Amino acid sequence: MRGKFRLFRPSLVLVSLWSPGLCLALEGSDAGVEISIDVHSPPCGIGGGEVVEFLVSARNMSNVRQIKLELHWEPSSAVDSVTAQLTEASRQQGLIAPFAPELYGQRAEFGLATFGAAVNGDYDLALLGFELAPHVDAATPIAIWIEAVSLGPSFAVRDTIRPVQATALSNFCDASQRVHRRILFVSPLEERLFFSIPPAGGAADGSQGEASVRARFFDNGRVVPRQVIDWTLDNTGSAPFYAFVEEESFRVDPGSSRMISSLSDERGEAEVLVDAEPGPEPGSAVAALTLCGEREGGTSCATSRLTWDLRTTMVTALDSHPRQRLQLGQNYPNPFNAMTSIPFSVSRTAAAPVRLDVFNLAGQVVQTLARGHLSPGPYALTWDGRSLHGEDLASGLYIYRLRQGSEDHVRSMLLLR
Repeated sequence: MRGKFRLFRPSLVLVSLWSPGLCLALEGSDAGVEISIDVHSPPCGIGGGEVVEFLVSARNMSNVRQIKLELHWEPSSAVDSVTAQLTEASRQQGLIAPFAPELYGQRAEFGLATFGAAVNGDYDLALLGFELAPHVDAATPIAIWIEAVSLGPSFAVRDTIRPVQATALSNFCDASQRVHRRILFVSPLEERLFFSIPPAGGAADGSQGEASVRARFFDNGRVVPRQVIDWTLDNTGSAPFYAFVEEESFRVDPGSSRMISSLSDERGEAEVLVDAEPGPEPGSAVAALTLCGEREGGTSCATSRLTWDLRTTMVTALDSHPRQRLQLGQNYPNPFNAMTSIPFSVSRTAAAPVRLDVFNLAGQVVQTLARGHLSPGPYALTWDGRSLHGEDLASGLYIYRLRQGSEDHVRSMLLLR
């Protein structure tokens, strides 16, 4: 019997569960793991081409065979590439890094795994390096933080935690290159959006114009939870916008302002959701936000700016002779246990059939997932980790190849039982 697989078209839909201490399982033995970072790069004067570097450590691990780090940064365009180097302690425990860190916009993911004995206790895991983009100068404040860590004995049984004190701050310094003792960090610093379609702008309903502005207060390099943040929202545009904080909502008309306060949570985050829809007069909506936090007689402030415009339609001429081109995406999730999805696309119909095969490291075909002529468009194919004969394959690294005629693309994936 062939391995089970399903072919979907036209789009790939990913569904994720998100809650502190939850990832496909209730809180387990690793829900209390502590994640910390030790910054090795200078705190001030770092610019384009230089590297923000920090060591990631974990405490209180129990029966861990998989670790996945999700990292974010602000400004969104500040990082060009991410590297990772395992520590000697990680290698001695049998941990490997099957893949280099993968970038997705303004976030990166990096995973470690072991095929041998589970990891227990406290270990320095990896040294991460973030190369800054050429446009970044020494006056640009950079924040890089670990948004989430999922870890456990297998892909299906993991805990997900959101570390409190796992942020690297660079260039948060004064003119004398001294680190500010108190810092109020806001994300995003600036963002352009499209208006929501009326009447969606006046409701927190996930419409296209919604933007989440988050603030975290640092004192002596540490996040302060349960901190009062004062927000001043000025409307400097020609259309109204709406603000949502906790269970209240506010409308801010052009030329007016509104002051609100919020309390940061246990992770030190305070959040205001902002949205806008077109007004009676043509033009943009602009929200200029000023945030301030006070602690022990000292006040720190930061600003964020959101701009909404109408979505425009752009018509471009199509190439009458498109070049044949395949695209093969990275499987998700990766590593995987019971099931994984492989995205790919076919640009145009060709005489040659499309074929997608999975190989073991010995170069043997262990599964053929697609074979035949496909119409142009995107596809997503799922695989359950079984062989051509329906047998469960062993944990390990597998290669998958998409081929059409003389063109092919190859990627790798990790199966963990």
